[in-house]
Amino acid sequence: MIRFNKSHYGYEEEFIHRYSCNEERVIDVTENWTDYLYIINNSDHEWVIKEQNGASFLDKRTLGIVRFQQVEKMIHRVLHDSVGEFSTNLSKEEFVEIVNRLRDSSDLVGKVNELFRNSRDNVECDFCNGAALQISHESTVVFLLRKLLNDAVENIDYFIYELDYGRKYESGMITDENEKDIDFSTAEKLYDYLTGEVK
Repeated sequence: MIRFNKSHYGYEEEFIHRYSCNEERVIDVTENWTDYLYIINNSDHEWVIKEQNGASFLDKRTLGIVRFQQVEKMIHRVLHDSVGEFSTNLSKEEFVEIVNRLRDSSDLVGKVNELFRNSRDNVECDFCNGAALQISHESTVVFLLRKLLNDAVENIDYFIYELDYGRKYESGMITDENEKDIDFSTAEKLYDYLTGEVK
């Protein structure tokens, strides 16, 4: 992630930090000036996010999405004790919307880069990166989707980066142990596969 951010956006710092437990279990975001901050409570205790207009409770196994000094959304994750199955309240519709927004953002960056490459005003530039015009958290969002859907083998990354959001998928590219096709042509079908709807 450090290499990705440095090469694409010029950022030097790492964007994922571990927050040590304190006695109060309080995370203060009243001085947060980043547009989006993602907080994962991977502990077995409830935490409090102190925000501009009060406080929000961050349950265990929960992701808090903070926009500047305010909590915008909470996404819960549940691990079932009996068989170790994974589930999340991230619905298929929400997953598809997030992936489609990433796709649209990626397409926009491509179009902006193409405009720069074809601009006569920039003919003397060795490199013009349109993505630098857009504040993007693509790698962080993909990382969080991987965590939320327990995607240990990085199928989401494969769908986005290798299959170009499913647009390069062809039948027979991905098969299970019985040589049966696994369809990664759309975000909906990817979600079904990741959540066990497709066996």
